[in-house]
Formats: sequence, C-alpha cells, structure tokens
Amino acid sequence: PPDCLEDDQCSDAQICEEQTCVAGDRNNSVEEAKSILWEMDNLGTLETTDDVDYYAFVASGGEFIRISTEPLVEGTSMNTVVTLYDPNGKVHHIEDEHAAGSVSTYDTVLYAYLHMGGTWIAAVEDVEGYASETSEYSLVVSETGGFTRETDSLEQPGATIEATRASTYWAVGVHLGEVEDTDWIEV
Repeated sequence: PPDCLEDDQCSDAQICEEQTCVAGDRNNSVEEAKSILWEMDNLGTLETTDDVDYYAFVASGGEFIRISTEPLVEGTSMNTVVTLYDPNGKVHHIEDEHAAGSVSTYDTVLYAYLHMGGTWIAAVEDVEGYASETSEYSLVVSETGGFTRETDSLEQPGATIEATRASTYWAVGVHLGEVEDTDWIEV
C-alpha cells in the first residue's frame, strides 16, 4: 500500500509525493505561505541550501512586533535571515542576528512596526547555506510593547528602562509618525 495520500499522514518535516513520504515542506513561495497564528511556535526545516520558508499572518495595523527564529538542534550551523514583506509585497524589514547585537538563544530577532493592516509575509532562509535535515527551527511572531504617545517630553518620557546589569540589551518600539517627531526614552 502507499505510504501516504496526503501530507498529514507523514511525520513532521515530510510531505507526501507520489504516495511516498519524503523530506520537504510546501511553504516555498509567497503563494504557498503557511498561515500562522500570533504567539505560537511554528516549526520549520530548511531542507536545502536555497530553501526559503514563507509564513503569512494577519495584522490589524499599528502593532509593534517581534519575529524570532530559534534552532531546534543544539550546535547547528544554520544562520537564519528573516525578511518581512508588507501586504503590498514590498520588503518592510530584513534582519540577520539581532538589532542590538548577537543573542545567545535565538538565531534571529526582528523588531518592526506594522504600519498597515492586512496579510504580512515573513520569509526565513539560511544565509550561510548550511541547510540540511538538522536545520530545524521555530519561528514565533508576537506583539511587543511600543510607545506612540505624542505627548511625551524630556520631563515625561514615553518609556523608562532600568538597566541594572552589564551586557543587557533592550529594544523599545517607537513610532516617528510625523516630520520632526521626537520620542523620549529614559534609561
């Protein structure tokens, strides 16, 4: 009998091709982007050196978000890059590593402000070309804090951060929405 008739009859990181379970995925183009939910672990595998995985999520617009990738196999050599496309298909943001430097548990952390509602696309690829069956990762899209109050000032900053240790990274979202807009953050 055949191994499978549909992808869900195969194990994780496999798809059904000609009634046989083979390594692979179906999210290799924007048209095939895997629909994901906010705040959920989405498991992926970069199968080949040129594999790009696409994920689609819906946003209302006005959110500050964090997209992170984390390798599932300890000691893997993969080095992911995340590209975020807006609902019009334009590149909105590209991140390799982390906006404020390297982090120890995540491979890539991207912070962005979503200026419009609609379906956004996140693409994950391995910039080093090490992709293989051990290039398994988790992708999470989450909402993060942002400060858009336009009444903040030097005397009343929109955010206050207490840096209590050395080598600590903080990311605070701000929206410079108008010409000559200034947002204040107290450290």
